[in-house]
Amino acid sequence: MRMAPATLLALVAIVFLAALPALAQYGGGAPGPAGNQQPYSQGGGGGAQQPGQGELGDIVPELGQKSQDELLSVREHDAFADAVDLSPLRKLAVFHGGRAKILDTLARETVQNIHGRSRYERPAGDPRYRVGPADENGVATIDVQRDPEVDERRYDSLFTFMDLVLNGDYYIERPLLFVSHVDLRRAVATGLPDDEQERVMQEGRVAPRLFFHPAVQEALAPFQRQSIRAKQFNTVMMAAQTYMNAGNTLMLVSPAPNDDRWPHLRELAASDGDERAEARQGAVTQLANYGGNAELNAEVIQIFRDLARHWQRGNAVEVNALVEELAAALPQVNPGTYPGELKRNVEYLYNITNRFTYAYLAYFVAFVALMLAFAAGWNKALLTGGVFLSIAFIMHTLGLVARIALSDRWWTIHNQFESFFMLTWFAALAGLILLLVKRQWIYAAAASAISAIMLMVANQVPIPSSDVAPVAGILATSNILYVHVNIMIISYALIALALILSIFYLITHYSSSEHTLKLANAGLHQSSFAEVTGGGGATGDDDPANEAGPKTRGRAAMLNDLDQAQMVVIQMVFWLLAVGILLGAYWADHSWGRWWAWDPKETWALILWIVFLVAVHLRVAVKRRGLVTAWMSVLGFFMMIWTHWGVNLLLAGLHSYA
Repeated sequence: MRMAPATLLALVAIVFLAALPALAQYGGGAPGPAGNQQPYSQGGGGGAQQPGQGELGDIVPELGQKSQDELLSVREHDAFADAVDLSPLRKLAVFHGGRAKILDTLARETVQNIHGRSRYERPAGDPRYRVGPADENGVATIDVQRDPEVDERRYDSLFTFMDLVLNGDYYIERPLLFVSHVDLRRAVATGLPDDEQERVMQEGRVAPRLFFHPAVQEALAPFQRQSIRAKQFNTVMMAAQTYMNAGNTLMLVSPAPNDDRWPHLRELAASDGDERAEARQGAVTQLANYGGNAELNAEVIQIFRDLARHWQRGNAVEVNALVEELAAALPQVNPGTYPGELKRNVEYLYNITNRFTYAYLAYFVAFVALMLAFAAGWNKALLTGGVFLSIAFIMHTLGLVARIALSDRWWTIHNQFESFFMLTWFAALAGLILLLVKRQWIYAAAASAISAIMLMVANQVPIPSSDVAPVAGILATSNILYVHVNIMIISYALIALALILSIFYLITHYSSSEHTLKLANAGLHQSSFAEVTGGGGATGDDDPANEAGPKTRGRAAMLNDLDQAQMVVIQMVFWLLAVGILLGAYWADHSWGRWWAWDPKETWALILWIVFLVAVHLRVAVKRRGLVTAWMSVLGFFMMIWTHWGVNLLLAGLHSYA
């Protein structure tokens, strides 16, 4: 099997790019943690408790201490939400999940984990679950109350987070916890009025008080005894615990010099003579002059106590003033160890661009412009497509760089979201490289199409492990593992790219339209490439009526050219999958003491390689080799989806951590 020099050159370049992160990661730095050990992580959170049983100290109000009649009404709460300004807090540093992040990130993650969305959404009518009198068996009933004049509303994630911390009782009776599984929703909604059952089934959100109601817990008991459903039940339980322990995440004080521990705010509080002071006396004494500025410590604590008091009263004027004071004071407790402003700004930009996945919009514009250029031979559209493809790739790369900076890693390809993001990035990069090497714009169109689709999925669908977090120890143990993972992801990216090229082939093959043939011809033989890239060349003017490209070739010749284009990519897939699987087997022997164990991921990766083995070699035995190759490419794409994501999510194995 011969490979064109241009294909070989592109393959060598891609393999080098796969190995480069490993060399940068381990070229002289300290070795990563060995085995399956997780990196050091601090975090709040306690055991499973029902609302009202938490003990968060004298800094954060405890849940269940106030009756609902003592809280702000829904209209007072909305007026307060409109008037309060939390912008000074967004970029404050907080330690959570094994790394220092900004408060805006913690807020988004917390609300997402509890509510299933990064912004809290109140349903119309503001349904509240009030506990009624107990029956003869001692079981209290739940009465659902609604206010028909209250409209649906979405709240800012940081406001909701601070509200959960400082005013958590407000949410005990409101639909807050997200229940994803339909059977769990049905069990939770048992006994509710019909209209409320319908709302729970549609929206999947229930109040903490309803979730912990004895009748509901009894209905959910069977789920805890079944392995698959137990996982779904535990997800809701974790959401409830996150809600109850939101105050335990307030590790807002940067470490003292020569220390790496971020204390919780309550650890700076002097003993006020309360009954818990003695239990905390050791920590309080140790931190009495934390950072050498006891006066500033006391000021921070007093600001936060005042903030909690005025927050519960809905006093927006005082809250806004205290927010500014807190934002100014916290970075000064230990300025030498406080995260830099640049990194915090990068993280905020990363958040508001939804991890830079908004690049899919530019990829989409690039694809549309390129298709217009192919259809009309219009140089301006071709130039527009090239510009937007470049803009999209730059945005995409900025997202990669931002995640690298935030995770303190040289390369980010360690979990489901990162592999998805990087797969898309490699697909775009491969398309650009092939565009430059082969001088055919159809590669750019394919790259922009697949990148637009995949980044849109990353933007709209909650992919597991999307939060920036420390890497599992086993993924940082070997240079070979780094190269293996990168090569496998690159091969998956090329499979995605090959899918679009094969779709072009299939459309051209099955369509009787001469216009379709003209589009494919323009993508492969657009003579304006040299002019657009500055190399000159004879083309028509920019009038769409004038054909800038060469005369449309015959169908057979056109299909042959499309077949060659898809084969360039499929050949690289074949070789990269083979190299990636061999490197994975080598690393498995180094780490687990065996080359092959028929782990689900190993097995399906082998099956995927066999699909492309057949695609490459079956061509010599069939008459319509281009058509067979195109359909094998489509099959290979769906096999890749299953191998890359389906196996991880649905089958247990040694690769489940990724």
